[in-house]
Amino acid sequence: MCFGRNLKVDIGRFEDLLIDPKLYDAFEDFLKAEYSEENLWFYREATIFLETDFENSQNLRLEAKRIAQKFLGLGSKEEEGILNISRKCFEEIRIGVAGNTRKDVFESARKDIELLLKSKYLNYKISVVG
Repeated sequence: MCFGRNLKVDIGRFEDLLIDPKLYDAFEDFLKAEYSEENLWFYREATIFLETDFENSQNLRLEAKRIAQKFLGLGSKEEEGILNISRKCFEEIRIGVAGNTRKDVFESARKDIELLLKSKYLNYKISVVG
């Protein structure tokens, strides 16, 4: 089976995912078939968060809370989100967004998700090459 909105997509490196829209879209399609596209969405948003120069600590904290709410359900009654991460990572983020939020608040979870995505990316490349 071949995945991707554009079948002529270059099967680039994993590191190119966030800068190549065609590659990102094709890999996202592959992940949708595996019901795991939320990992890519979180990885993208956590990477952008890490690389953003926020005007002040309040903007940083607000964006961290938005990401934590979106993917982990932080602040909701059940605190259940769409992302499946370890309890340790979850607690690090929960504590990090509640207190003095730092730019690396998502870094442990981002690295864990990156490892998962890299293994899925290998499967994606195999499926495209055939």
